[in-house]
Amino acid sequence: MTTIENPNKSPLLEAIAEVRWNLQSGPKGEQVDPGYRLLPGRLSDRLGEEFPLFIDLPQATVPPEMMPNVVRHQFRRGENEWPVIQLGPGIVTLNDSSDYSWEKFYPRLKKLICQLHDCYPKGNHSFSIAGLDLRYLNSFPIDVNTDLSEQLQHLFGVVVEIPAPDPIDGNDGHDVLNVSTTLTIKQPMLPGRATLTISTGLRSGEPALLLDLQMQSRKNDLPEDSAEMWFGRAHDCAKEWFTKLHREGSNAG
Repeated sequence: MTTIENPNKSPLLEAIAEVRWNLQSGPKGEQVDPGYRLLPGRLSDRLGEEFPLFIDLPQATVPPEMMPNVVRHQFRRGENEWPVIQLGPGIVTLNDSSDYSWEKFYPRLKKLICQLHDCYPKGNHSFSIAGLDLRYLNSFPIDVNTDLSEQLQHLFGVVVEIPAPDPIDGNDGHDVLNVSTTLTIKQPMLPGRATLTISTGLRSGEPALLLDLQMQSRKNDLPEDSAEMWFGRAHDCAKEWFTKLHREGSNAG
């Protein structure tokens, strides 16, 4: 059975953990991160031994107050190596791809959150978390000669039934050519919500079905305990949802 854990046996494209913190309103209503001017250098000092390569992204030339909650810098072990840490005003992410495993990803994430708390400049604006996200992007190859509705049922157990026009010249007109659907639900296993998006797309130039699983916590849904514990529960939720979806698909038909 395919699981979300092992990218060598799973369709995992990328795992993304994101932490956002509260910003301050500027004189013109813009959202400002008062500690951001010093934050890249301070975080770089703590990450330098493990992630020595510091990269400015193109958006780093734009004033930070014009692009809040947008990553501007990357920290890497080497060029094009994973995992990668990304930083911007009010946001930090940990991304992994080809070598992902939760056993390595989670300790690195907990360490990053601790480092962020520790190095955020102390001042009148205290550091407080505003949002948490854990996201898994997956890709499944598809057969362009087979109706997508059949492949959705085969892969995920998802049944698509749409009223169609009367047949013309023997063509039943029921073939599904593309799909893009999003479902968001309250998640009882953790504070927040879960979003599932299934869409058609490409992977390495080949047609694919993309499965995007995202666990998210904002504002009143933020955990009462710790961000680290929230991410642990969010991973369990994503893993269970992925496994059930793929199992349902495997058993379909």
